[in-house]
Amino acid sequence: MTPKTIDTSVHFQNTASSYINQATFCNSTSTRLEATMGSRATALAALLEGAPSDWLTRNSTGERLLSKILAQCYEAGLSATPAGADDVTNLHAILDVALQEGCGEVVVDWVVE
Repeated sequence: MTPKTIDTSVHFQNTASSYINQATFCNSTSTRLEATMGSRATALAALLEGAPSDWLTRNSTGERLLSKILAQCYEAGLSATPAGADDVTNLHAILDVALQEGCGEVVVDWVVE
């Protein structure tokens, strides 16, 4: 009986191709995740920057900072509520984001001010 020869090159090529496909998938997922985390971090930084009383100030176009911050939070997936015309609704949505993200001190600061 003669030993059977097994061609492992095909198996190796398939395995290598599989690893390359997985690495490509992970890289693209990582890039999307970094973009998402970047927008989340930017939105949270805007939320934590300055005093909550500043949220009610208007910029040169008449938009309140509160609406701008909420729009950033909405785009980053932190809030289910888009920025609307109602300041009370926007404020509740911002405070919800703060609590969900572990930033309860923002709520305390709002109450104190």
